[in-house]
Amino acid sequence: SAPQSMFFDDNITYDLPKIVDVRFVAFLDKVISLEYLTACHVVRAEPLESVTDRSYFIRHVQRLVAAYDRRLAVRERLRSLLWRAVKTGQFSRIPRLPPLSSREHKDYDAWSGVRRERRRHSTVQQSDFPELP
Repeated sequence: SAPQSMFFDDNITYDLPKIVDVRFVAFLDKVISLEYLTACHVVRAEPLESVTDRSYFIRHVQRLVAAYDRRLAVRERLRSLLWRAVKTGQFSRIPRLPPLSSREHKDYDAWSGVRRERRRHSTVQQSDFPELP
């Protein structure tokens, strides 16, 4: 499988990556969405949980690796389907749809079910650690 980069940081929020600025080398001016990155590459580290849970990093690395492997498999499947469609001329039979007006769909958010609110970025509660002040 392809090399996979991972980044753990406790300052990442779900709507603002802060110091994490991941770019594709071929498209340096294009910002990659945080939703895309958190699935396979970026973890908002929880300091208290990482200290108390010995398998914290192992669990997250396993999750990221599994998600990345799925992403690569889906990408390869899509590539082969598209290539087959090109070779067999299937694209010529697809009807052309009129372009969507950006004004009609300005409130649409494809990531609304995935994105978390900034104030709810932490999964650790202080009550989980009563020995702390």
